[in-house]
Amino acid sequence: MEIEAKIENPAIKKRLNDLDSDNPRMIKEAVNYLARRDKNKQLKTALRDIVENFRICESLAAIWAIVILGIMRDKEAVYCLLDVFESDEDFTQEAAADALVLIERAHPGSVVPATIEFIERRIDNDPFHAKIFAVGVLGEFVDQISVKNFLIKLFEKDKDIQDFIGSVLVNTKDKGILEILKRSLVFAEQVEDGIAIDEMKWHYYYLANGISYAEKYPENKLWKQNWEQRWEHLLERVAKGDSEEESDDDTDTEKMEERFKEMERKFKGSELDREFKKELAERDAQEIEPFCLEKWLEIRQRSDFEDEFQRALVLIGAGDIWQVEDIQKAMNESRSPGTIVKTISEKINLPDEKSLTVFFEYVNQLWNNTPREELFGLTPAEKMEIYYLSQE
Repeated sequence: MEIEAKIENPAIKKRLNDLDSDNPRMIKEAVNYLARRDKNKQLKTALRDIVENFRICESLAAIWAIVILGIMRDKEAVYCLLDVFESDEDFTQEAAADALVLIERAHPGSVVPATIEFIERRIDNDPFHAKIFAVGVLGEFVDQISVKNFLIKLFEKDKDIQDFIGSVLVNTKDKGILEILKRSLVFAEQVEDGIAIDEMKWHYYYLANGISYAEKYPENKLWKQNWEQRWEHLLERVAKGDSEEESDDDTDTEKMEERFKEMERKFKGSELDREFKKELAERDAQEIEPFCLEKWLEIRQRSDFEDEFQRALVLIGAGDIWQVEDIQKAMNESRSPGTIVKTISEKINLPDEKSLTVFFEYVNQLWNNTPREELFGLTPAEKMEIYYLSQE
């Protein structure tokens, strides 16, 4: 590992080199030694350099550097840690997520805004599924109103990771979120997506019954563990001389499949199996109430277009009369967008026909993207999407 940052202290330089070691004892000593030098600016710069170059790091040194930065709660490392998510290196991504949680808890506001911005830039183009890890970081702070509201908006906007976002939102225990889960469940049922149906049913069941995933599976909060315990499996791998890349060979795949089969054999007929079947029966018996637009409007966060529509109402002089939500409620009771345009035009004077045409286009777009109770919570646009998918 080539360390470009200037390190004047020879002891620190040696310990940094020890992060490349294939000796677990030396790695442990190096990490614990370096983590205590959290006032050394040269060391922090060197650690960040290692993380920034993690893609070309042939050993596990980048993971140990991330672990140290997390222990140090180094808020200057936030952006290079987020960059780690743009890869397919699972353990490195997990280590970065743990470190970011630790940093945000020590320095509130140092991670959450940057993570939200990171996700927003990747909603439409996310080849490495970096959003998943970033949402996982936000999930630890979903008790914050800004995080909760962002994830609600993201849930409606990004169908690719709705399942994972849903599991995070269940931890809020806010039953208003049931309305957005209903919409997702109906969509999954109509496109016959069995996996999404199954997951959304679990989310609905847990939230409706006040069950939190965080409370049910506390062992999943790995960032709480001592670093040596958290990464014991990697230290064991180092001791055996295995590299991260070697873990995907045919032999390891066969061993993993055999382990899964053995676990399945032990699980079948066990007390855990019986408890799971009982809970599954309760989930499937869960009553799902009809979608309610008014409740959905209370919990949902305005989309970018809904904000734009509200500005349009203000521009035409109707902002004091209606909010976009009032128009959406009227749409739920109407047969066509023309009725809405007529109602609004009776209250205000649009300057010319061109303005009327432009406003009608706005109303039409809002019409197509507003859920309907008669459509069980789907929007006309989603119904059309389902139709096209059925024709493929």
